Amino acid sequence: MQDVLSRWEAAEYLTSQLGENAKHWYGYLHRNVRNSSQQHGYKISAHVLDGDLVYTRFALQEFVRVSTL
Repeated sequence: MQDVLSRWEAAEYLTSQLGENAKHWYGYLHRNVRNSSQQHGYKISAHVLDGDLVYTRFALQEFVRVSTL
């Protein structure tokens, strides 16, 4: 199974890959679920696991890949 990250862990991962700070990416992820069309048009796949929103490391890696093109 792929690594599953909470929203904060996902924000820390994006910080390590793309810079900015974790609070910036946490807010980005929070808004991305509903407003992806206003954020570069890319929606990061999120899943609900035990009532919490989680992200797979693969989905985040793909976001990093398309963000650095």
